[in-house]
Amino acid sequence: MIAYKPTNHYRHSSCSPLPPPPPPPPPPPPPSRLTQPPSYAMPSRRSVEIAHTNTCVCLCRRPQQNQRRMTQSDQHPTSTSKQRLMISYNWDNQAICKKIYDRLRSDGYTIWFDVQNMHGCIYTAMAKAVEQSEIVLFGMTEKYRQSDNCRKELTYACKKRKRLIPLRLQEKYDPDGWLGLISAELLYIDFTKKDFDTNYQNLLKEIESDENIL
Repeated sequence: MIAYKPTNHYRHSSCSPLPPPPPPPPPPPPPSRLTQPPSYAMPSRRSVEIAHTNTCVCLCRRPQQNQRRMTQSDQHPTSTSKQRLMISYNWDNQAICKKIYDRLRSDGYTIWFDVQNMHGCIYTAMAKAVEQSEIVLFGMTEKYRQSDNCRKELTYACKKRKRLIPLRLQEKYDPDGWLGLISAELLYIDFTKKDFDTNYQNLLKEIESDENIL
C-alpha cells in the first residue's frame, strides 16, 4: 500500500481568519469662528403671510373700484348717451332734412347725414352708415321710391333689424310698391303739415319711444 504525505499546499488553507479592519479616521476639527459664514435673520412665517396679504389687497382693490364705477354708469345709460341716428333721403329734399339734422345735432344726437353726394364706393359708405346707426329716419317721396340707392339703403336697414321712422316729405303722399310695403305698419311724422317745431317735437317723442321696431 502506498502512503501519501501531505504537502505545504494543504497546510495553508484559505479559511484562515482575516486580519482585523483598520480603525475609523478621527472626526474633523470644528470650524473656527472666523470661517463661519454670516447668518441672516429670516423673516418669520407670520411676517411673510402678512406681507403677501397686503400685496394682494393692493392689487385687487383697483379693479373692484373700476368695476363699481362701470356698474353705476350703466344703470342710467340714456342720461349720458343718445341713440345713433341716420337720415336716408332723396337729394331733392336736402333742405328740410338738413334742418332736421341740425336740430337733432343741437339736442345731442349723433347722426349720419350725407350733406354732399357720396363719392368712391357708395355702397360701402351706405352699408357702414346703416350698420353704425340704431334708428333710420327716411323721407317718403315719389323720387325716394324711384331711387335705386334709396331702396337698397332702406332694404339693408330692414335686413339689419334697425328701427325705422318714416318722414312724409311730400304732401298727401301715400307710397306704394316696395316703399309702401316697408312703411305700411309704421307710424310716420308728417312734415308737410303744421309748423316745423311741432313736427320736430313729435319726432323726438317717436325716437324716444319703443315703437316702429321691426
